[in-house]
Amino acid sequence: MIETEAIYRVFYKDDFIGTAFAISPDCFLTCKHLFENKDKKDIFLRGSGEKKIRDIEWQEHSKLDCAFGIASVEVKESLVIENNDCINTTETFKFRGYMDSSNPLANWDDKYSTHNTMQGWVAIQGTYAKGMSGSPVFLDDQVVAIGIGDHFGNSQKYIIPLNAVWNWLEHLLGEQGIQLIKPIQSEQIFVDDLYLNLRSEVPQVIFKQKGRSIRQIKNLFIGKAQQDFEPKNILILYPPSNENCLEKDYFQQLARQCDLKEPCENSNHWYSQLSTRLEQEDKLFLLITDCEKGNHQLGQQLAKHLRQLQDNSHSKLEIVIIGGERLAKQVFFNGGMSFLNNACAGAKYLPELQLQDLIELSQNYGKSWNSHQLQKILNMTGGHPALIYDLLKQNNIPNKLNRDIVQRFFIHYHDNQQVKYWLRQEKIIEFEDWSMDEWVRDLYWNNLLVRKNDWFYWRCNEIREIGLRMLKG
Repeated sequence: MIETEAIYRVFYKDDFIGTAFAISPDCFLTCKHLFENKDKKDIFLRGSGEKKIRDIEWQEHSKLDCAFGIASVEVKESLVIENNDCINTTETFKFRGYMDSSNPLANWDDKYSTHNTMQGWVAIQGTYAKGMSGSPVFLDDQVVAIGIGDHFGNSQKYIIPLNAVWNWLEHLLGEQGIQLIKPIQSEQIFVDDLYLNLRSEVPQVIFKQKGRSIRQIKNLFIGKAQQDFEPKNILILYPPSNENCLEKDYFQQLARQCDLKEPCENSNHWYSQLSTRLEQEDKLFLLITDCEKGNHQLGQQLAKHLRQLQDNSHSKLEIVIIGGERLAKQVFFNGGMSFLNNACAGAKYLPELQLQDLIELSQNYGKSWNSHQLQKILNMTGGHPALIYDLLKQNNIPNKLNRDIVQRFFIHYHDNQQVKYWLRQEKIIEFEDWSMDEWVRDLYWNNLLVRKNDWFYWRCNEIREIGLRMLKG
């Protein structure tokens, strides 16, 4: 987990060349190509104002070549941390940086396109901005990548996923006595238990509500799989999220993620190649995320082929699938998704955050709050992750939730009479994996409801009260 609130322009002499962002009080990340073929003494950082931050040391780490073009930069004076309060949870990448040398710090969105096969970089769809090189890329308020812009001169824009250089980052920060935030206890126990009970004949399905990060869950599964599988046999799949994606492009992306040697023209070609690979290997581990997004028909084809692979694998294939509402629909509602039908009984939900989790999270945020104070946060938020992380960023624990954040949860329910009705009830209806009430389903998967004693409840009274006042107004 990486956060940043200090984002600066990078200048070479008087020319604005990109962006850098802090991952510790005196260490920045940016793009390596911004420094190449330049005299380092002429490079400096500048924030929103005109003040220069000099004395930059460009670190030539031994592992830098493995870092896919990321450079670390140390500065020799303290920085004023700038507030970064307008980064919101979103399904698109959110860049935060400087568009040019004069405009203020800004946000702009972009969407995933595809992977570059040589570097593992993620191509994106949007318009190039000079400040994109070195800028932090956010999902769920966490930095997940670094923008690299138009480095190849081919008009394609990329971002570099931080998980590609996670070990390098841990090494870099470890030299400064800083540890990356580790998985919380409930997630560790959850993954340990599921992995121990994986069965090759049944896919393990895991559901997440909106706003709940699965970065650490993914890392934990990968770590467990590395004990039993060769690294080349641990495959991380995330199908294209573009609903208009063509079959060839959809399965070509999956082929790259599976490290298949030949281009894939269609789903059958992908299945045939992966089947051949499965015959040649001892066993494969597939971790699939975001499988409920994108083109529905192509998702059905993928599910069909996964079922075929599993049926013919002779216990050589283990599959874990993580997703949200659309995945739940495929498991519990869509009879045609035969691959997932046999996963119903073993489907699991990510565990709710507990007091011990908040104790660990608060330590990661440098807080010394006691268990009584943290229990107050848990009660106030009802365990909603976005609200918890907002409170952990405060110097003191407020008596009320951030009204602006809660109101954003209810924007798309404006004039919805059924939601207004449910807002008047603290206890909603009996819990079902796939509720027949479409608005209860929507509220649940948007993380506003929680399961308690086999009923749907509002996460906390303050969320319900703010939502009711907003929709009444």
